[in-house]
Amino acid sequence: MNVKVKEIFSSIQGEGPVVGYKQLFIRFCNCNLKCNYCDTEFDKTNSEEFSPQELYKKITSEYNLKTFHSISLTGGEPLLSAEFLKEFLPLIKRQTKVYLELYVKTIKKWRDKERYLQELGFHDFME
Repeated sequence: MNVKVKEIFSSIQGEGPVVGYKQLFIRFCNCNLKCNYCDTEFDKTNSEEFSPQELYKKITSEYNLKTFHSISLTGGEPLLSAEFLKEFLPLIKRQTKVYLELYVKTIKKWRDKERYLQELGFHDFME
């Protein structure tokens, strides 16, 4: 499964549990929420499509992951690409920590969201 990625960039995290840390952000295109405060433009014509292996190769060849606290998977809504994540996460988690930015509104509908996130490799998470 391939995903469309809006952008990949390095920055200091400005919110959440890792505020102040240098992260590599991978912004996914898909989102089903349509929040009125969202600052992300989801124009898929200005995005790039990747397989899990292609995205792994891109970020490991263009960035020194040892200089980052972690990678932030953001969006959009990364869990809309869950099948992609099942392949991508084992590749990247060998290199660095990964934080998945979720919007609780999206995952509340899943009865067993904790089990689902654990299947994706996330064992420590906060709502």
